[in-house]
Amino acid sequence: MVIFLVSQSFYKTPQQLHPGSNDEYELIFSYDSTTIFLFSNFQYIATVLAFSIGKPFRKEFYTNAKFTICVALCTVFSIFIILTTSPAVMSFIEVISIPQSFKEDILFFALGNFFLTIIFEKIFVPGLTRAIIACRKKRRARTV
Repeated sequence: MVIFLVSQSFYKTPQQLHPGSNDEYELIFSYDSTTIFLFSNFQYIATVLAFSIGKPFRKEFYTNAKFTICVALCTVFSIFIILTTSPAVMSFIEVISIPQSFKEDILFFALGNFFLTIIFEKIFVPGLTRAIIACRKKRRARTV
């Protein structure tokens, strides 16, 4: 995401946004930290959902109403944070204004990341787990 950000025409480094500043707190307000914060919120949500896929060890996540409501609220709040233009909200969460088109790009990348995370956890992890277990069984059989 940061590589994509740096390639944008509006991008400025923290030093360009705050010339001559040595204040670390002031340098937090940058395109870099804003983008990472906004995108990582969705990565956390995708990871939570991927690790709670369900069978064979757990029930499906949506059977836990409190968990589902919490994830839904976090998702709605994350979308709100990206789409808001309110200076008060942006100041409170310590992000800077970024162009609307880049906000849409963040949402697009977040959605892609979500699907890749779920696919990886549903398809690749079970196969990898079976392969590791089979390999361990072969090792044990050789040492016995």
